[in-house]
Amino acid sequence: MRKRFLMAFDLGNGSGRCLLIDLDSHDIYVAKRNWAYMVAPGTAGLGYDMDLEDMWFKLGEASREVMEESAAGPGEVLGLAATSMRNTTVLLDRDGRALFAVPNQDARALGEALALGSERGKEVYEAGGHWPSPIFMGSRLMWLKEHAPELLERSWRVASLSDWVAYRLSGGLFAERSQAGETLLFDHRTGDWDFGLIESLGLPAEVFPATMDAGGQVGNLSAEAAAHLGLAPGIPVAAGGADTQSGLLGAGCVREGDIGVMAGTGMPVQLVTGDYLLDGEGRLWSGRHAVPELYVLESNGMLTGKVLEWLSVILYPGSDDPIGTMFEESGASEPGGEGIYSTFGARVFDARTINILLGNLTMSHMVTPDAMSCRRHIARALIEGIAYSLRANLEQVVEVEGSRATAVTVAGGMSRSALWTQMVSDVTGKRIIVPSTPEVSALGAAICAGVGAGQFASIEEGADRLFSIAREHQPGADTTRYERLYSGWREALALRAEGDEFLANHMAMTMLERDSGH
Repeated sequence: MRKRFLMAFDLGNGSGRCLLIDLDSHDIYVAKRNWAYMVAPGTAGLGYDMDLEDMWFKLGEASREVMEESAAGPGEVLGLAATSMRNTTVLLDRDGRALFAVPNQDARALGEALALGSERGKEVYEAGGHWPSPIFMGSRLMWLKEHAPELLERSWRVASLSDWVAYRLSGGLFAERSQAGETLLFDHRTGDWDFGLIESLGLPAEVFPATMDAGGQVGNLSAEAAAHLGLAPGIPVAAGGADTQSGLLGAGCVREGDIGVMAGTGMPVQLVTGDYLLDGEGRLWSGRHAVPELYVLESNGMLTGKVLEWLSVILYPGSDDPIGTMFEESGASEPGGEGIYSTFGARVFDARTINILLGNLTMSHMVTPDAMSCRRHIARALIEGIAYSLRANLEQVVEVEGSRATAVTVAGGMSRSALWTQMVSDVTGKRIIVPSTPEVSALGAAICAGVGAGQFASIEEGADRLFSIAREHQPGADTTRYERLYSGWREALALRAEGDEFLANHMAMTMLERDSGH
């Protein structure tokens, strides 16, 4: 019997994944490949470049791996789509060659972002839903205009990374709207590029592709791309959403009022809204959902998973799986970590601020005198701090939107830990829903592929068919204790903010001196 599959690519900060899902059994096959970025010369250590050819090569490897593991035939894959990290920028010449390609962590446009925020921040925020920051495409294009105008002059199109992958797959280049909405240059009120702003910034309007909703068909798989991936040519290629919004699809958050937390490398907290809703203070991000006609309101804990991985290597240098060991050992401690508090990887989002992300581990030999047991208590404090950060950011979006959410879907790599997801339920006092697969961004892209291939009538239908629940948590016996602990943590975070800002400025100078060689 002929099987039916959908394939999706998910290009993240440090790795890429290929996901293949059987539409009948819902079996999922995933292959992962790691990559790294090069520090861009002449950017004071703030800039990073992507090697697109290396990434493309590794996607081909991953595709062939899942095809072999699943025993799928090349002609049994019915549709393709790609999602990627937000805040990427790829500039192409008229031959489709990359002139400039940078990941989301590239901050070379710091000066341009600060100037734009100071001069026109409110105007940009009201249309584009984001306060100016160096990570956005708009800021980077302004940097190119100032520092590398010849690249802009040679450019044909500018794209996000996932839109570039769709172009590489099919030859069709469009700007998917949830990705375009993360650039500063998209007007959410009209659903298209803000050409008035673009022209007033002196940027070339002709480089911006036509916009398209997620799930729209970009084209068909070319013979060259098919040979690279081990697939049959002609497969429909659909536009995939930005990775966080795509994650909402894979997590079943496709209707107004749904709340999803993608607890992976970062920790965005997104609430699905029916209207374009702004935070009056400009702290939060507002953007397009991958579901047409829906929007998202976002607070963000920032690089939570990345910070935990860094700390886990420090704490467990001999472990083959330091992050897994950290979560496991934290279970041997108790709520409160024997009096240890952590703000590492924890941030209450304010998009108007740009500074070094730092954390504190507060402990005393008088409170935790047994040095041999300290490590498990430190591990507990670290993951509790992330749960507290989740609650603080959840409170921000709920406050602005005015809802009384009772359930939150938590996905991403950290959702693998039942200890942590139960902790989140206890800390927030909410019912927590955990999807069956942590690979929700890739699954969301597969849903877009299914829409583009005609397998689903809508994204909502695709999500309803492919989303499933692994487990649910209700607030338990530790809820009252965590209410007290969170209140203390939250107050302390506010009290030490001034000191943290002072130290962050000194640390920024250290980083700049190191990268300049002084």
